[in-house]
Amino acid sequence: MNLVFPYKQLGQKYFPIIPLVLSRGRQVKIAEALVDSGTNISVFNSALAEELGIKIESGEKIVLSSANSHMIGYLHKVKTRLGKAQLNLPIIFTKELTSSFNLLGREGFFNKFIVCFNDGKSKIKLTALN
Repeated sequence: MNLVFPYKQLGQKYFPIIPLVLSRGRQVKIAEALVDSGTNISVFNSALAEELGIKIESGEKIVLSSANSHMIGYLHKVKTRLGKAQLNLPIIFTKELTSSFNLLGREGFFNKFIVCFNDGKSKIKLTALN
């Protein structure tokens, strides 16, 4: 299975942001996330967890650090669909996400797809490994 998505324009720049379908019980939500090869585990805004009925603080508490900041989040496994692929993604939900988009990290995703960023054509191609 091959999936190709155009980059999404935010302001004057284009980003490899893709749609995902997340579910928990009967709750289903469509969310967008930046495919980020520099992020180990996906990081999403906590508002999405609340919409899915996830009690955020019931997950494992994680402190995320970067060169100039840190934030607290909670790790959960979330059923996720991308095209026909079914994933069980580890996602850290946080109220402190400073970017305007969710981050889709490597764990649980990059081992399921070959990811090809084509900045010249502003497209991302995902090829399922199964």
